[in-house]
Amino acid sequence: MTVGHSCGRSVPIVERPLLNDALLDKIRDLVGAKPSQRHMPNRVHRLFAALVMACVFTVSAVSAQEDAPALKRGAELLATNCARCHATGTTGSSPHPDAPAFRTLSQKYPIEGLGEALAEGLSVGHPDMPEFRFESDDVGAILSYLKSIQER
Repeated sequence: MTVGHSCGRSVPIVERPLLNDALLDKIRDLVGAKPSQRHMPNRVHRLFAALVMACVFTVSAVSAQEDAPALKRGAELLATNCARCHATGTTGSSPHPDAPAFRTLSQKYPIEGLGEALAEGLSVGHPDMPEFRFESDDVGAILSYLKSIQER
């Protein structure tokens, strides 16, 4: 196949597969393709894989947009209530020597496990930590934010 070029010459188009055969095999396994279906042309599998990837990227983008207000709310709550002792962002040291940086909490605790403590009253931590209690919507926002800043 060729296409016209602006200088009047025909330029050949080289079709390169978007997905390699190994990735297509994994996709076939994931969608549960039966052995009798494995002979389907790669072009069909490539089209299916492209559609699946488009759906995944669309859902991820929508999810990220919906999470943005919650992440912002969680960051604001922690900055207001906790930043005098803890580093609440992705960098920096905690002002209080016994207060862990929030970006490292997942090294000691599962972040989801903190939800109940945040809702019922968080009073453990460093010795002079005040007690905090958050509403359920705020707990969700805080947990979302904490998950987003964890060091990996």
